[in-house]
Amino acid sequence: MGDLFEELTGTRRRLLDLAAHMRQQSVDWRQRVHAEMDVIGAEEPEDQADGVPEGAPAQYAAVRDRVARGELDWLDVLAGRVDDAAARAVHVWLDDRMEMTRQACRLLEQGASLDEAVAGVAVGRERDGGQR
Repeated sequence: MGDLFEELTGTRRRLLDLAAHMRQQSVDWRQRVHAEMDVIGAEEPEDQADGVPEGAPAQYAAVRDRVARGELDWLDVLAGRVDDAAARAVHVWLDDRMEMTRQACRLLEQGASLDEAVAGVAVGRERDGGQR
């Protein structure tokens, strides 16, 4: 009985050590993620500091603010169900980016790596004269 007790105690100790190690690995991973997020945030281009993506039409900020006030709905803007000229311009710009995202997803589903999918979208844009 003593051998069984010692074996169980040893197993318990190893499991507790493993749990402590895994907990520390989780903390280390979380700290690395937050550090990487800080680096990415610091690299944000100046023209995106106001939340307007690079290349967005001039109307983007105004449409975003109208959405925030409840005057417009992003789903309507994305779907093109808007009569407003500013919202329509933002729809066209966003629709182009959504098509690029769909194309990248198709490439990923076909087995491409992330780098290959990004390169494939870039090639498509060049082929179409930058229109996508």
